[in-house]
Amino acid sequence: LARLSLAGYEADLRAEELAATRLHAMFPEDQWATFTFFRLRSRTAPHAESIALLDSIRLTKDAAPVFELQHAFLLAADGRRLEGTEKSFRRYLRFVPQDVTGLSGLADTLAASNRHVEALDVRRLAATVDDTNETTASLYFSACRQLNRAEEGLEFLRNRFEAYGSKSAGPAIAAFQAYEALERREEGFRLLDVALAKRPD
Repeated sequence: LARLSLAGYEADLRAEELAATRLHAMFPEDQWATFTFFRLRSRTAPHAESIALLDSIRLTKDAAPVFELQHAFLLAADGRRLEGTEKSFRRYLRFVPQDVTGLSGLADTLAASNRHVEALDVRRLAATVDDTNETTASLYFSACRQLNRAEEGLEFLRNRFEAYGSKSAGPAIAAFQAYEALERREEGFRLLDVALAKRPD
């Protein structure tokens, strides 16, 4: 472990990978050691080899769900294996149903498959699950806009602002940016005035 830490500190990629390989060999059932080994090995391994390596890990008994998530992202990077990518994201979400990273990955995959309405539903779920995540909220609005349902997305952002605008500036900024994208700046500025009243500091 000390060698791994030192190699990382010195940015010695080869030594870091070698240390992770040794650590994994010593503790093959340790999930952290296994994930570290995969993460470092996949930096230099060919794409197909990384997938094969991950398959050998994720299909073992008691493998952590994170390996399924990594598998889904590896398949997504290919771009030609959308069906397998979707299955992998869904398998992961059976274990961690409210994980925003997994939900967003699934939504991206559905959109890439031209299943935009399904993708929109998943994006709304992701934005609802993590109600402090401005990125997922804005992505939901953008998806609504692409489907000519911008008002639906805008209402979602306004409701977030009403609920959380006194706690953070994020919801106001996200809503204002949506108004700006729709060229409705006057409404956006009125919302900012309300936001300043909520948070005068």
